Amino acid sequence: MNKDNTINELEYYYSYEMYLKPGKEGVGKNYIVDKTTHNEGGENVDWYLFRIPVRQPDRVEGDITGFKSIRWIRTYLTDFEQPVVLRMANFRMVGSQWRVFQESLFERGLFEIPEPDNSNVTVDVVSIEENSQGSATESPYVLTPGINRDRDNTSTVERRLNEQSLRVCVEDLGAKDARAVFKNVTLDLVQFERIKMFIHADSEDAMDGEINAFLRLGTDYTDNFY
Repeated sequence: MNKDNTINELEYYYSYEMYLKPGKEGVGKNYIVDKTTHNEGGENVDWYLFRIPVRQPDRVEGDITGFKSIRWIRTYLTDFEQPVVLRMANFRMVGSQWRVFQESLFERGLFEIPEPDNSNVTVDVVSIEENSQGSATESPYVLTPGINRDRDNTSTVERRLNEQSLRVCVEDLGAKDARAVFKNVTLDLVQFERIKMFIHADSEDAMDGEINAFLRLGTDYTDNFY
């Protein structure tokens, strides 16, 4: 079937499960990160945005390791008693150059305080095309002051590119603790004088002044940076 003229009976794959039952479609659970409602033919129709972390499978079948030789993707439905039709508006893989910083972020002094587990940090992305409506628990994504959406000069129709930002979610952050994400870049900042960093914070229980944001620029991760 895959045109290699052989019968391959090996079943090595990562499995990810999504529940489509009523009551499982809330934002923040079941891999759902956003929900939008559109009026189609006089009826309100809900669309859900799923983001499945590929490195956190629900089940591993066979002796598969790593993610460098993935060739096939299979999708199938189970436990339906009646015919069902699913509409997938956009099915794609999303990569990120940002990674969670695993080392200690405490300033060097007479002693070192070990950094706890970073499992409560998730790195995500928000955009104006996918998150502009917001929800009961999340603010809608809006353009930052002075930022305009770039025009797509390669398109024959008038359209603008999607504007998006990095989202870092941290749960149960302790007092005087810190979390960070990093990205490898090559920049020459000799001719620059200012850096603009737009930040929007969302929290259900944090008070004003309880959380600070920081930015590091340097030649390495721990010793030489501004």
